[in-house]
Amino acid sequence: MDNEQVKVPEEAKKPAEEKKEEEKFQPCMTYSVRMAYEAGYDLLKKWPCEGKTVHSGIGWFHPFGKSEYYAIVGDCPEKKDFPIETYFTDDWMDVYDTALFCIYRLKDGDIYAYDGIFCQRGAGDEGVPEKTVELRRDILTNVIVGGTGRYKGARGLMIGTAEGSGESHVVDTESGQTLPQALLKCLEGYIKIPTD
Repeated sequence: MDNEQVKVPEEAKKPAEEKKEEEKFQPCMTYSVRMAYEAGYDLLKKWPCEGKTVHSGIGWFHPFGKSEYYAIVGDCPEKKDFPIETYFTDDWMDVYDTALFCIYRLKDGDIYAYDGIFCQRGAGDEGVPEKTVELRRDILTNVIVGGTGRYKGARGLMIGTAEGSGESHVVDTESGQTLPQALLKCLEGYIKIPTD
């Protein structure tokens, strides 16, 4: 082994200027963002699509302004250009339980994200089962995959929590889905948006 020469892949020898066209720098603005939304059974509104809106809410997406959000499972036209299998490995799906397609609607466009639950906590730091009915705090990831208007081509990553309080009510008798009286969804992260 001592006398063997390490082989360097030819691609690694190429200078930066010879990189493929698609790898060239794309001008963008990168924003430090945070969101705070209130949801719950009183604020549930269906997004107009075949899929099921599992929760929705109103709030603020800083620094872009006030907005509404919708979390959808199943088919919707906005999701077609962003197939989930393009973005995540099997391991990611298993660990981060990414299932919801979220639409954050702002006055100058929409931001699209895949939402997943990393884990659930009880009153302290201990993990609790997903079906826990008492106090439960979901630790979330949101992977920004695109958007419309000002947010076309947006990409980013956010992490935060969703915490419910108050009594839960059944909002879908067919599936038995429930929502708490109040649900606070708060996340922080970074989003980059192309400028050309």
